[in-house]
Amino acid sequence: MPSSSGTSESWSRPDDLLDEPTRDRAPRTSDGGDDGDDDVSAERVASRLRKPGALRALCKRYAIPGGFAPVLAGGRSSCSTPPPGSVCVYLDALDAGMRLPLHPFFAAVLTHFGLAPGQLSPNGWRAMAGFVALSRSAGVDPSLAVFRHFFALCPFPPHGFYTLRGKDADGLLFARIRAKFVKGWKEDFFFLASSAPWPCPVEWGEPSRSSTFDPSLTVQEKAVADSLLRARGSSPIDLFAYLHHRNMGAASITGVSPPTPRATTAAARATAGKVTVKSEPDCKVPPCAPSLGKKRKLPEDRADGESSASGPSCPPGFSAPCKSPPATSKDGDWKAARRLLQGTVTPSRERELAASKPADVVASTYVSLLQTANEVAFSLGYALELEEKLRARERKADALQGELHRKLKARETETEALRAELRKAKAELDETAKAAAAREELWRKMKARERDTAEAEALRAELRKAKAVLAEAKADAGIAAAAARGLREELDRNVKARERDAAETDALRAELHKAKAELAATKAEAERAAAARWFWGSSREHARALAERELRGYERGLEDMRRAALHRYPYLDPALLFVPVRAPP
Repeated sequence: MPSSSGTSESWSRPDDLLDEPTRDRAPRTSDGGDDGDDDVSAERVASRLRKPGALRALCKRYAIPGGFAPVLAGGRSSCSTPPPGSVCVYLDALDAGMRLPLHPFFAAVLTHFGLAPGQLSPNGWRAMAGFVALSRSAGVDPSLAVFRHFFALCPFPPHGFYTLRGKDADGLLFARIRAKFVKGWKEDFFFLASSAPWPCPVEWGEPSRSSTFDPSLTVQEKAVADSLLRARGSSPIDLFAYLHHRNMGAASITGVSPPTPRATTAAARATAGKVTVKSEPDCKVPPCAPSLGKKRKLPEDRADGESSASGPSCPPGFSAPCKSPPATSKDGDWKAARRLLQGTVTPSRERELAASKPADVVASTYVSLLQTANEVAFSLGYALELEEKLRARERKADALQGELHRKLKARETETEALRAELRKAKAELDETAKAAAAREELWRKMKARERDTAEAEALRAELRKAKAVLAEAKADAGIAAAAARGLREELDRNVKARERDAAETDALRAELHKAKAELAATKAEAERAAAARWFWGSSREHARALAERELRGYERGLEDMRRAALHRYPYLDPALLFVPVRAPP
């Protein structure tokens, strides 16, 4: 894919790409590393890129491949659900180092944190691009764990955006960013559709809590971190000066193939191993090591046989070695070595040799060759010594690893023993707890039995009191029974007397009825007499006097009969012994 020439400082968005004039294009300085210029929510921000031609120009400027199709945002916000197969892309993110297709490391970081590309701020993209470029410069692959060791994910307003900041405690790889931002950069976004699935989330989300924890680095990852710190130098790197097109291309961020491997260096070292140098008798040159003809594997070689990405650089004042295809003839090694040695002659030395005699040139060349051979022999010897040291260190590391493995085994055995002791202690503790529970239960039962005994004693005392009361009650009952018997006898006597009185009352009633009948007969006779007297012409006063006298006599007779009855039957009601007598007219 062709490379993009736009970086964070090399291009500013022209206003003719926007659908509306720029409201405020004055740059604003931010030294905190946060890319947010306001607190406006992403849901309320609409894109200013509303022309298809503007999107095509942007894709051409950033060398976006044909497999990606730009889509106008329209009424969508950056945090809304994107069209199928699309993601939201900010122009400032493209300026900061985001390129398409996404670098595998970028996709790994976004997937780990669960973020869509549009959620990461431009400074976050700068941090990832700088980390990839620095990793390539150090000769190591970019590692997610090492990246999380140096950087932390931090939110900043408005909600939904995140940035990546360096950790001071672990050593800053890059200096704090003091960048100029354009106000309203959050309004410059569009959607990008891909025919292939995206290797990262496409919808906005929130990172999980576990994804932000500090990682535990392995031994290899710690070595990678040390390599990055060594490649950084004594002070943190300025990202804006570091992220130029050359570093981004070397890191395969811009889509350009990385530079060719160090084929020249490898060929030179291999050729130096095959060329033998004949020393003069009076020249003290150490004999070459027996392993000069053996091809050594360089540390910067790749696993597939290629070297690392950076080529050899010439010292100041020397001409660059000419590149030619590898020779296939039997003299190819000598010719390659000659071409390599020709590159080590400075221009001033060439002029000197041109003005000298051929014999002097041969002599000086011979001396130079001997010196070079000595230096090469010394370098190869030193390299072999370093290789031996490396092997010794590897053996030591293997021994340490074996010792560590044995210690781990011993620790595991010890741990198992401790676990067995812990299980035994837990069993004993459970038994002790059960025994304590049994003792507690027994103690509760004893207390309950004591309470039951005390209650039984109290009940016995109450029973004795009840028996005494019962005996008294029985005595009282005997007395009461005797009294009841006497009362019953008296009652029987009273009943019999009442029966007799009732009989006498009946007799008196009969007599009373008889008296009433006699009184009625007397009254009738008196009435007849009165009628006769009236009839016979007697005076009324005489008749009244006679009647009143007879009535008084009758009443006296009734009163005498009542007194006799009450005297004989005292329980009779005197009111019942009354006979109404009609007064004379």
